[in-house]
Amino acid sequence: AIRAGRRWAASLDRNSMPDHPLAPSEAIKIVTTILDDLGFKTEAAPDGGTDRIMLCHCPFAEVARENRSIVCGIHLGMLRATFESLDTTLEVAGLDSFVTDDPMLCVVRLTTKEPEPGASMHQA
Repeated sequence: AIRAGRRWAASLDRNSMPDHPLAPSEAIKIVTTILDDLGFKTEAAPDGGTDRIMLCHCPFAEVARENRSIVCGIHLGMLRATFESLDTTLEVAGLDSFVTDDPMLCVVRLTTKEPEPGASMHQA
């Protein structure tokens, strides 16, 4: 399911994706715009933080209730690949599905990437 989500992310229009480093809030805005365009309804974290994205409507909710691991796995793969394609310090740590049912709420948990081993802040 996660691989299918990664393939879905690869099929998204990349022409509008910036190719410069993005602050966490900018990356979240790009990803939430993509999600909204796909029929999800997103909301910012209540505290204005950059550690999560709130999904308040899933266009696949009915199917996801019966096949949570598949549908939510696809969404997780799509989200991970989308953040990986952006030049940002954020990555997807996980997806908590159906935290509440009424109203429906899923939470995308974000974290700051660990620096790559051997990576330096200065390039020669």
